[in-house]
Amino acid sequence: MRSRRRPPARRGSATAAALGIGVALVAAAAAVIGSIIAVSRNPNPAGRASLRAADAHANGGHRRMDVDVDIFSGRVNPRFTLAADTAAELTHRLAALPPALGPERPPGDLGYRGLRVSRHGGDPGDTRDTITEVTVSRGEVAVRAADGSRRRLLDPGRALERWLLDIGASELDPAVLATARHDLPPPSTPPPGPATPT
Repeated sequence: MRSRRRPPARRGSATAAALGIGVALVAAAAAVIGSIIAVSRNPNPAGRASLRAADAHANGGHRRMDVDVDIFSGRVNPRFTLAADTAAELTHRLAALPPALGPERPPGDLGYRGLRVSRHGGDPGDTRDTITEVTVSRGEVAVRAADGSRRRLLDPGRALERWLLDIGASELDPAVLATARHDLPPPSTPPPGPATPT
C-alpha cells in the first residue's frame, strides 16, 4: 500500500504574506516621520512654549539667553546665544561676584559699551526665570530680576565680560570681537608657586 504524499507548501502565499507585512511596516514608519515633521513645523506658540519648558527642565530650570554686543549706534548690534547649560554657568558666576559700592558708572557714548544679556525669545511677563537681564560693562554688572529688582556687582579684571566674549567668539565678526576685546585688561594669571629645589 502506497503512502500518500503531502502536497508541497505554497511558497507563493508565504511570500505574499511577508511582502504585506513589509509594506505595513513601511507605511507605519512613514506615518511616524510625517507626524514628527508636522510637529516641528507647527507654528503653535503653545507647542514652542512646551519645547522651551522641556529644554529648561533638562537644564535645571535655565533657558537659553541672548547676548547683544553694545557697539553700534543706529544699527542693530551683533548678537550671539548662550546655550541653556552656559546660561546656568552664567548664573553661578554671577553668584560669586562681589557687590558694587558707590555711584554707578555712566555708560559710554561711542564705540564698544559692553554686553547685554537677556532671555532668548522669552515673554517679558514670564516670572519663572530668576534673572531677566544682565548688563556687563567696564568692570560692573547690573542684574535685573524677574520681580523687577536690580542689583549691582563688580566684575574684577572684567573676567565675566571676557568669558562671555570668548563664548561668542565663533559667532561674532572678527572686527567686532577685536574692538570689544581692545580695552580689556590682560587675563589674570595665578602667582608663581614656590621655587622647586634642584
